[in-house]
Amino acid sequence: MGSENSFEYFEPPLLTINVQSDVSYAFDQLIPNNIKNSFVVKDLDNFRHLTDALYDQAKIRASVRSLPNRTVFEPKVPKDVLMKFGFDGYLVDFVTGPTEVIQMLCDNTHLHEIPISIKGLDAKTVEKFQEWNKEKNNAIVKFIVGNHIYTSNKSRYGKKQVNLIGSTIQRRPNLFTGGISEEQKSSIQAEIDRFNSQIVEANSRLECSK
Repeated sequence: MGSENSFEYFEPPLLTINVQSDVSYAFDQLIPNNIKNSFVVKDLDNFRHLTDALYDQAKIRASVRSLPNRTVFEPKVPKDVLMKFGFDGYLVDFVTGPTEVIQMLCDNTHLHEIPISIKGLDAKTVEKFQEWNKEKNNAIVKFIVGNHIYTSNKSRYGKKQVNLIGSTIQRRPNLFTGGISEEQKSSIQAEIDRFNSQIVEANSRLECSK
């Protein structure tokens, strides 16, 4: 976490969170790059201070995300219910890091609402789960089963039918499991350090101008 006298911020998820290795492929797929690389602030006041320092003073075009007023992210379906179908938990259960950074990820990518079965489920179980999900008014919109991600879309018109769309997730080396070289890691860290240094300098100029 950075703290520059009048405001606080957190470095991007790419550098601050730890993801369990056997689910990292899902995080890499679901978290957009602009979110992975976003600085995080607690509120709009800190957002204003950080963006002033970054954009106006340091001339850095970095992504900044502010937390919503909501700080508790609870899923619609209790985890123990999902585990009866063979799911291991929600994605948020497999990540550690600063609370504020994880809250930002939940707000933007809904990690607390996407269940995952790491080893996978057979076709009959997936079908049984989706039938249950339909009865629950499509409470689970997206879920991961092994190498597949499913999206349950409910039509807004007519009989409001629910369609299940599946796609394959590639289990490849990724940014959350050392899938980049030490040189690339060092480069990313050096860039963040440069940002931090420029934020300090920019904030000092802002304080002196008051």
